[in-house]
Amino acid sequence: MVGVGNDYSQIRKAALRVKADLSVTVSGTTVNFDVSTDPSQPGLPIEIQRYDNGTWVRNVATGATSQAGNAATWSGSAANQPAGTSYYRAFLEGDDTNWADKSNYIVANYSENQSATVGSGSSHGVPPTNPTPSPVYDTGVVVTPPTTTPPTTTPTKPPTTTPTKPPATTPAGPAVGSIQFTRIQYNAPGVDKKTNKSINGEYFRLTNKTKSTVNLKGWIVRDAAGNLYRFTANYYLGAGKNVYVRTGKGSNTSSTRYWGKTKHVWNNGGDVAYVRTSANKTIDTCKWTKPGKGYTNC
Repeated sequence: MVGVGNDYSQIRKAALRVKADLSVTVSGTTVNFDVSTDPSQPGLPIEIQRYDNGTWVRNVATGATSQAGNAATWSGSAANQPAGTSYYRAFLEGDDTNWADKSNYIVANYSENQSATVGSGSSHGVPPTNPTPSPVYDTGVVVTPPTTTPPTTTPTKPPTTTPTKPPATTPAGPAVGSIQFTRIQYNAPGVDKKTNKSINGEYFRLTNKTKSTVNLKGWIVRDAAGNLYRFTANYYLGAGKNVYVRTGKGSNTSSTRYWGKTKHVWNNGGDVAYVRTSANKTIDTCKWTKPGKGYTNC
């Protein structure tokens, strides 16, 4: 809404799409789910769906995001899941198939499909790409301001010529390769134990390869299994500087962050790491296919 004095334009509202990120783990016949949203939004209803040979089975698990620090997340599980490899997705559910929260103009979205294997058995089918909802983003005039009395003073005559304003440009955003994995210690030194010290022996290092500072807020790093680390607050990585992210728990510093996991994440025998922007643009990947020396410089 803009205006001069008491004269204002109408108010218009537009919808905001919220992205769901899903991480899946398996314990026996129980599948565990961790969901976060981007941007962070508490109170969003979540529905977990499972793909079963051409059909999405709904209401496998349900819940709603809750605020924890700078992030809105939800964790849940579903017992007695079918044996074999199934695919799951998280849907920001709402009043109908398009809106997660109509009153707040939040647009629903699906997470990426995540696989989970329970026991032994065949695959239940590879699902297609998730559909993209297409709601009406501009809801039109929703508030009309009160009529005001025009001012009695005579407005100043504008100049006869007006400088041409250059067209606005949209920044291209970080380029592929601007932030890179420069080391992943996927096998903690010594015998793997479930102690926090051993878990923190795993880490990955990101390096800013540009000549400018990059804000990593909203950026994520994930592995092939869907384990996800997110920079939830402003984190400015200077030109040529490194940031280390250790798998276990600890107190964050200017150069070292902690994932907060209670078990090792990276697979020693082979895995792949992705770093993506808050707009889900893949900036760099790092892959290894054998144990090797327990680390890779990508």
